[in-house]
Amino acid sequence: MVIWLEKEHMLYMYVYRMVLSDIYNGKYQFQDKLPTLLELCKIYSVGRNTVRSALIQLQNDGYVIMQKGVQATVCFQLDSFENQRQYKQAIQDSRQMIIDIFETMEYLLPNISVVCLHRMTPEQFFELENKVNQFSIDCIKSEKEMIQELYNIYLYAFSILDNSLLNDLFITFMSSIYQPLVDTEDAHSELKRNIKLIQRTLKFLLKFANRQNDFMVKHIIAIMCKSNAKIALKYIDELCEDMDVQNEKQFVWVGYRNQDYLYVQVVLKILSAIQHQTYVKGISLPSIAKLSKQYDVSEKTVRKALDVLREYCVIETINGVGSIVIVDNHYDKSVLFNSPSFQENMKVFSESLELISLILPIMMMKVLESASYQDLVSIKDKTEADSLLTLEPLYDYVAAHCNPCLKTIFEELKKPMGWNIFVGRVVHYSAYDLKEHHNEYFNAILSRDTYRLCQIVDSIFRSSLKTLQLHMK
Repeated sequence: MVIWLEKEHMLYMYVYRMVLSDIYNGKYQFQDKLPTLLELCKIYSVGRNTVRSALIQLQNDGYVIMQKGVQATVCFQLDSFENQRQYKQAIQDSRQMIIDIFETMEYLLPNISVVCLHRMTPEQFFELENKVNQFSIDCIKSEKEMIQELYNIYLYAFSILDNSLLNDLFITFMSSIYQPLVDTEDAHSELKRNIKLIQRTLKFLLKFANRQNDFMVKHIIAIMCKSNAKIALKYIDELCEDMDVQNEKQFVWVGYRNQDYLYVQVVLKILSAIQHQTYVKGISLPSIAKLSKQYDVSEKTVRKALDVLREYCVIETINGVGSIVIVDNHYDKSVLFNSPSFQENMKVFSESLELISLILPIMMMKVLESASYQDLVSIKDKTEADSLLTLEPLYDYVAAHCNPCLKTIFEELKKPMGWNIFVGRVVHYSAYDLKEHHNEYFNAILSRDTYRLCQIVDSIFRSSLKTLQLHMK
């Protein structure tokens, strides 16, 4: 079971949490060597200094020992009384987080699974059936193997979307609710019962999927999430009996590490300011010194951000004048789409947008049903107040009224939305754009017609994704 620590936005804390989760889950056991510094850099797509900071923090917290010239060694031993007490306390501190994760999975997995099943070719569906048939008592000998096989089935289904962000989110979910193996006779009997039950349930699911009965597919997946949540919470309550929460943990997910780099954040903030017409065509950006102070970063970081904006034809620098906004000028699209960094950032944007399109309508149905009329009017007023007429006020309202796990997901998905500026100017279609639908949209909000609202939002996202993906090929 992964135990996430307090929410931090620094990359080294992300690496810290991921390595710690592998120690708790038994991937790295007592006296095992961790991967080398370079291997950890490659695994987590971060730099050496980030990994070093994470390892130092793990050593300070008593999980690893570092020695010059050799790989870090795990010194955490679950069998020892002291470490076991520490581990149980960490599980108890994570109880509410685990409840939130299962609730989030219950909301998201049914709809996402149906989308994946619809996109499968007959050959892919046949492969999925084979994986389900291999999920049997004869092939699975431990709880760890059972979870891994179930995990592989889900990952295969989600791979149909070819969305690395969704895969990363699901990996984080599965790691966060992982339970350690209890090697007892009762545990083995329960393992056999669970394998039979899960295999039977999965076969029923595929049967309904083959008939394209989406309602039953969603229903079965939701029941599986509820059942697994009940089992996990029973385990926690029995293991941590008479223990109080000392330091409640929060779910943390870092989907795209490169979007957390300081210079990328500055790029996105400037793009957002341009979209909201704080900076308009022909206007000079503030000086490097002022931007450094405004965004609380070094001047070196600002210069790197401005280099990216120049490469993407957003600004041009004139000696003695400064950096001038030229984003509305005509320019050759091929220049941008031939840039590897631009392609990568647009891929980030596209994947985030796709995941938002799968999550937002579901959560709108849940959240808006209990929204007051004053809240709905406020969403409408905020939308009209912004000259861009986007879905952002609705997005922010839904995110603010979700559980902490979903809030974290919404926050992470919103990070790359600054790249939306190129969707309208490069491929002539802007995501979030309500200009053609605003009357219907406002009527649906005020009449609390969530079904029609979902149709409008889905239509906007579908058009945007289709156009964007066409130009990215």
